[in-house]
Amino acid sequence: MTAAGRSGGYPVAGTTGALVQAGLRMLVLLIAVFVGALIWIRPQNSVIKGAVPVAVLLGLYGLRLVWRAFLTRRGGGRCHFRPDGLVVTGPSGRIRDGVSWANVTGIKRMSSVDLLMCFHRFEIGRRGTSPLVLVALGAQPPLVAALEAEAARNGLRG
Repeated sequence: MTAAGRSGGYPVAGTTGALVQAGLRMLVLLIAVFVGALIWIRPQNSVIKGAVPVAVLLGLYGLRLVWRAFLTRRGGGRCHFRPDGLVVTGPSGRIRDGVSWANVTGIKRMSSVDLLMCFHRFEIGRRGTSPLVLVALGAQPPLVAALEAEAARNGLRG
């Protein structure tokens, strides 16, 4: 079963989600360097000095898991494909934005897959209004293939 079949859509994030992902990865890198320096230097109370940043990091990952569970339960942060277009829900599960395939003028894609940033950003141009922006986090999110297939089926090129 696909990710869309299990959860009722494809997970998407905003620009804030991509920046939070980069910030968390930067924090992991800094804490790893800090703990490595503590192991190398071996100051007094190094266990306590190393436990505090590790506890902060584990707390942030715990908050991230709680946020994901909240979004999943409310049906928020998802992109749903419909026969006539697509709909994006916000964190509360309510419709945030949408576009019909007849009004799409084009799709621009920007990807970044490296140590700190790992996302695919889609800018879906619309007639008469600002573009719809979707950010899919991860190296190979299922939204990428699904959006490209839907765009090709509706006569659009990315």
